[in-house]
Amino acid sequence: MQFPRPLTEARLLRRYKRFLADVVLPDGAEVTIHCPNPGAMTGLAEPGMRVWIAPSRPGSKLAWGWKLAELPQGGMAVIDTSLANGVVAEALGAGLITGLPAFSGFRPEVRMDADSRIDFCLTTAEGPFWLEVKSVTLARQAGLAEFPDSRTARGAKHLEGLRAARLRGEGAAMLYLLSRSACDRITIAGDIDPAYARAFAEARAAGVQMLGLACDISPEGVTARRMVPVI
Repeated sequence: MQFPRPLTEARLLRRYKRFLADVVLPDGAEVTIHCPNPGAMTGLAEPGMRVWIAPSRPGSKLAWGWKLAELPQGGMAVIDTSLANGVVAEALGAGLITGLPAFSGFRPEVRMDADSRIDFCLTTAEGPFWLEVKSVTLARQAGLAEFPDSRTARGAKHLEGLRAARLRGEGAAMLYLLSRSACDRITIAGDIDPAYARAFAEARAAGVQMLGLACDISPEGVTARRMVPVI
């Protein structure tokens, strides 16, 4: 997925109130930008970090939105969690996600029941196949990415929905999009959110597939690259 226009480099001053950050633009101007990431963003919001931002849509309260962060050890991380579904949609269209059943098409943002929507519903010969997507950016050990980076009751609810789908005979998978460089496997951060870890174990035991997909990340775009294990 290519960005529609070149991103602008900036330096991070601070992130606060979850959805706000202050940065310094190349001309020295200090501006407040939208931070489209509700997580803890551990290691991704240190003052002085090089970040990449883009103009917001017309009518937005803030003129800029935060897209990427440059990691101290090299490489990039995706800050804007809304990019994940676009990357996965492209990967589905290109047949890059292995482990899924054969499908003739897919729809985004489909209501699974009265209480929840799932990111994608694939049309297969056996019926609907449900696919939820999570963006993974936490890394506390070299090469190992972890999800989640903060407690997420909503994330556990998605796993419970996928588990329920499997129990009624439908296909289901959770796709963890590895949205940072220099990692080659994904695991669950049970110390951060034990309830999510339990929901993960229960969903996997019920037959929900757990898939990992790594990306190439640059100021030009974010593109699916290869499958990685979820351990």
